[in-house]
Amino acid sequence: MSTLELIQNLMTAAAPRPNVLFILSDQHNAKVLGHRSHPDVRTPHLDRLAAEGVRFENAIAQNPICTPSRMCYLSGQYCHNHGYYGLNGPHPEGLPTILGHFRRAGYTTAAIGKIHCPEYWVEDDSDYFRELYPNCSIGGCPEYTAYLTARGALEDRDDYRVPEHPEAVGVLDARASRLSYDDPREMFPQEYPQGFGELYDLEADPWEMRNLYFEERFQATVRELREDLLNWIVTTARPATVLWYNTEGYARIPDCRLRFHVCVNADGKVSPHGLRDLPAKIYL
Repeated sequence: MSTLELIQNLMTAAAPRPNVLFILSDQHNAKVLGHRSHPDVRTPHLDRLAAEGVRFENAIAQNPICTPSRMCYLSGQYCHNHGYYGLNGPHPEGLPTILGHFRRAGYTTAAIGKIHCPEYWVEDDSDYFRELYPNCSIGGCPEYTAYLTARGALEDRDDYRVPEHPEAVGVLDARASRLSYDDPREMFPQEYPQGFGELYDLEADPWEMRNLYFEERFQATVRELREDLLNWIVTTARPATVLWYNTEGYARIPDCRLRFHVCVNADGKVSPHGLRDLPAKIYL
């Protein structure tokens, strides 16, 4: 059964017509639900929704990327019909929307949250439109930003927006001194609703983030690639070639802007198996 078939059934239901709320979440794996017996995640409201309604065990998204997936959902068409396979595509002039179907049936419609669809496509069929994704659509309103501003959390905010196809490294480097890597404040200052904090015992279940940098299998692959590259350079380089190798960064945030590994081989100029504690720029 398609989304549009479900909608048509709702709109032709006996009076009084129900209010209809569609909730779309980004990057939510189908197994990460309480009623799917996930060992850690607690989703009591979604579990209740599943228990009191119908679950579709074989539902498949038409695209793994947010914008084309929502385009399919909101229009009832495949990607090869509406033309969106990524974040950009043709303007969907004349393309129907779920909201338009409801509106023609006499409903008042609204779209709130991360819509992230082509400009004015969803807005034209919405009586109330609030876009939370900044600069996504003309007329969009980044309400979370407004919330932070009201709390005084963005008093020193830099509203610079990187243009399309940027050379962003210079912008980031220029603002590196503003990076707070030891800030005691919470990353997301908006408080979660009361009750959700009690679903998990953080002391009993300390869940460490996975870090491939420290996994032996990952490091073994990295070492093998480095050794193959260095062996190729050494065996194919011309005599008296100066070889210089450095990594792109370090593991810890405080060091990542300054520290990296450097190896130099200049035949007759540096001693083999050497180790220097001085900064490379001073030593060389």
